[in-house]
Amino acid sequence: MKKKKYYVSLIMVFLYQISFLYMYLSEQLVQYNSLGATIYWITAGFSGILFGIFIPYKKNLGLFANIFSAIILLIGVGMVCLLVIAFMITSM
Repeated sequence: MKKKKYYVSLIMVFLYQISFLYMYLSEQLVQYNSLGATIYWITAGFSGILFGIFIPYKKNLGLFANIFSAIILLIGVGMVCLLVIAFMITSM
């Protein structure tokens, strides 16, 4: 039963990241105010990083969970890098 919680949390974080990427790529993110969009961006990125690091080391869930958490980790790192690049461009 405990393993199901970890799988469900991985899937929820992945879907949260995909929803953010959809909003970002379809340019619907500009409808939010600046603070709301930044918080959405940061939480999507860092939740992916945290779950991508935490899940493989917390429980031995198998190869699928490890690969899936690595994918979530890479997407999260990419989101945080995009945020840093966006901040650097807008501060010029």
